[in-house]
This record gives sequence, structure tokens and C-alpha cells, in this order.
Amino acid sequence: MKAKAFYPIYLHLSGRKIDSNTEITHTLLIGFSFKGLEKIFDWFVRNFILTERKIKALEKHTTEEFKNLEKMI
Repeated sequence: MKAKAFYPIYLHLSGRKIDSNTEITHTLLIGFSFKGLEKIFDWFVRNFILTERKIKALEKHTTEEFKNLEKMI
């Protein structure tokens, strides 16, 4: 996927040991944070740049990468 504009996307991973297994949780954070203006900027980007199609592509990519991570662990 090619980016048309810089937009911060963060992947936060956390792990928790459950018996002999490990539970990995991921949170995808998308957007800016600055003095209340993020709501206006995020609305603009959400409606014109980061479409639902791109969000689904990011989620698909994340799922595929977790399958690879599972194999490695």
C-alpha cells in the first residue's frame, strides 16, 4: 500500500503468559494527538485519505504478520 500523506500508525503489542502458552494482544492506533486539533485533522484524513479500504488492508496485513509471528514463537 502506498501512502499519499504521512499519517502516524502505531502497533502496540502486549504479551501475557497463560500456562505454557502466550497470549499476544495488538492494538492499532491511527492518528495524531495535539491540543484538541486532532479531531479536526483526524476527521479530514479519515474521510479523504485513510479510507475504509485502507483500514481493512492494514488489518489484513496485521493478521498475516501475526500468523508469521506465531510460527516464529
